[in-house]
Amino acid sequence: MFSNKNTLKYSQLNINKDFCKLQKRKKYMKIYLLTISIIFIISSNLSSQSFIQGKVFDEITNEPLPAVNIYNEKNIGISSDFKGEYKLEIPPGEHIITYNYIGYKKITKQIKIKENEILEINCGLVEKSMEIGTVIVSAGKFEQKIEEITVSVEVIKPNLIENKNTTEIQTAMEQIPGVNMTDGQANIRGGSGWSYGTGTRVLVLVDDMPMVDGGLGQAQWSAIPTENISQVEVIKGAASALYGSSALNGIINIRTKYPSLKPETKIKIHYGYYDNPQNDNHVWWSKNPIKKGTDFLHSRKINNLDLTIGAFVLEDQGYRYGESKSRKRFNFNTRYKNQIVKGLSYGVNGNFMLNETYDAIIWESYENPFYPLDGDVISINGNVNSVDPFINYYNDKKKYRLSLNTRYLQVFHENVDEETSKEKRNHSDLYYMDMQYQKNVDKINLNFTLGTANDYVFSDVEEFGGRNYRSSNSIYAQLDKKFGERLNTSIGSRFEVFGLTTDSTYIINGDSINTYYESKPVIRAGLNYKISESSYVRTSFGQGFRFPSIAELFVKTEIAKGIFVYPNPQLKSESGWSSELALKQVFKINNWMGFFDVAGFLMEYDDMMEFTFGAWGDDLSNPDEFFGLGFKQVNIGKTRISGIEVSINGTGKVGNSKINLLGGYSYINPVSLDRFSSFITDAGGIEMNYVNSSSADSINVLKYRHEHTAKFDIELMNKKTSQGISLRYNSFMKNVDKIFTTDLFAEIVPGVNESRLENLTGDVIIDYRFAYNINNNMSFSVIVNNVLNKLYQSRPCSMMPMRNINFQFKIKI
Repeated sequence: MFSNKNTLKYSQLNINKDFCKLQKRKKYMKIYLLTISIIFIISSNLSSQSFIQGKVFDEITNEPLPAVNIYNEKNIGISSDFKGEYKLEIPPGEHIITYNYIGYKKITKQIKIKENEILEINCGLVEKSMEIGTVIVSAGKFEQKIEEITVSVEVIKPNLIENKNTTEIQTAMEQIPGVNMTDGQANIRGGSGWSYGTGTRVLVLVDDMPMVDGGLGQAQWSAIPTENISQVEVIKGAASALYGSSALNGIINIRTKYPSLKPETKIKIHYGYYDNPQNDNHVWWSKNPIKKGTDFLHSRKINNLDLTIGAFVLEDQGYRYGESKSRKRFNFNTRYKNQIVKGLSYGVNGNFMLNETYDAIIWESYENPFYPLDGDVISINGNVNSVDPFINYYNDKKKYRLSLNTRYLQVFHENVDEETSKEKRNHSDLYYMDMQYQKNVDKINLNFTLGTANDYVFSDVEEFGGRNYRSSNSIYAQLDKKFGERLNTSIGSRFEVFGLTTDSTYIINGDSINTYYESKPVIRAGLNYKISESSYVRTSFGQGFRFPSIAELFVKTEIAKGIFVYPNPQLKSESGWSSELALKQVFKINNWMGFFDVAGFLMEYDDMMEFTFGAWGDDLSNPDEFFGLGFKQVNIGKTRISGIEVSINGTGKVGNSKINLLGGYSYINPVSLDRFSSFITDAGGIEMNYVNSSSADSINVLKYRHEHTAKFDIELMNKKTSQGISLRYNSFMKNVDKIFTTDLFAEIVPGVNESRLENLTGDVIIDYRFAYNINNNMSFSVIVNNVLNKLYQSRPCSMMPMRNINFQFKIKI
């Protein structure tokens, strides 16, 4: 029995427990009600969502179309997926929905959607019957259809660059009809020969601004972000009117991309190795050299901000002894569209690369072509950095654009001389600014461009004689006018002023000189006439002008054991002109569409600069400096290059497979018009002319050029797999520097004549690639370059890579 006292305590305890339980229940009830409320609110919001969804397809073939842009009148949109399907959330009400896809006619649909409604809209698109669908910017600094351009243009899309596992964009240039690469120098239609590392007649641009080292005048190919390319545009022929010096032979403009409506992430991992050459005696390794790397890209829109971030890592052990590459690169693009001022955008792009490269210049012998002379290689260790602030304003009502684009390009290299243990530093800074006004008058189909471009270069390089300062200031204008629906015209001009000051003093014609000054006007004009629904004829004329680079004027450096490049402070600017007459035929046959282009061209140069071998040294008795023999940039007089070029670019379908085709053939006749005239006297008192400095003194042909070249690439794609074959043909290089074929040179570097005799029919190089799509986001590829394991050279004493096999894994999200 419990006492009353105990009973009371027990009752009180129960009451306290019941009270606690009640409090807990109230607390749980509050949490429960709060949770129910949140779920109800979310459910209410979800239930009020409205969607349009469906599938986009080819109206003729019923094939799904991926990456079609679907958006409303407020530019709220999405892209169709791999199956052509899409689902777009939009608010209730009336909307105008646009379906836009390159190569197809744009379609708009007016819809009305209710709250909580899911509206099914399937859309069939029709190809533009006689329009190629490719738009370029480089020809006039505004968007134009490729078939209406007044000059020859080639375009490479990013798919080809990715599918060929391109780690340096210059290797992709080899696939463009009429373009050849030698030691990093681009040559369009035979407009350039060989000029190792100094000066260029083809201006390389990234987003319309020069990517050329201010000191060497050399394109910085390795710093160009291959992971972030939207399109490569190649203008053939003089483009100095819009782009200035170094565009004497044309331009290569690499355009980076901004985000689409849908965020994108790409990761590519590749691993490969160099196979054994056909001749086992050429193998210098115990284990095959490998090449591996990774690149990454992410792009997205964040409200009014466009953001793209990329990174790249490459380790290449090299196919020649001592030659290797180690590169790390980071880049970003930003663009902000101002919310207050309509049409105003601004941003900063950046690209930063760490580079450690060793380069072999001359082989030891033809019997040992993958081993450099005396084991010597040139080391290039440092960085290449660029920062590009810009601002643009476009007035939609008055149809004019104002833009300011700037670039700071820094090239910094350092290396240690193995003999003296002395550290060498090469440093150059390029400050570039382009300010432009562009006006479009729709009523009369007129586009007017007016601009000024200015750059300043500071170069501190021991091999260039120390500190040098160069400036360039120019003003340019161009009118592009369309008459009716058939005739497009273009006319432009530029006036450019160059100045150069060096800390060193040179005696020229008895005067002490350390300052150089020159100015030059140039013009260009072109016509494009639509002679039928699918045929276009064009003609153009353009002048060009190129001031020598600092390196061409002042460099003295050893490129191989005892072989030097010598300065020429008396070097004159070169100028010239190019013209062409061409026909572009657009075709559409059943499921095939593309164009066929044939062009006849003529180029002439005055005071053409060419890398020439001779006795240029001060001490002709010094065996350590190869008795004063070496290379020097000299003016060779008047030259002419004529020829014809045929190219084809198309896409089609065979069954369920799609085919992409790119190809072309070029014939050139490059000749010296002053071949017997003395252009310079060497240190031994010998008057040099084109005949006595050439290996082919019996024929009149410029050095280091291929008379015939052919390029061809075909890719077959279906849902799961794709295969591609690339072919390149270069005819025999008829003329080189005479020294390469002499007995004297053969004693030091044997085998040049033997290698040339074995290559009289030219080179045919074949690459193959195969890709398997694991799913919509992942693919695996095998790329085999130089399938036939061909032994071939880009120039004397420079053997190109043997067969190499690469494996590539790609992820796209």
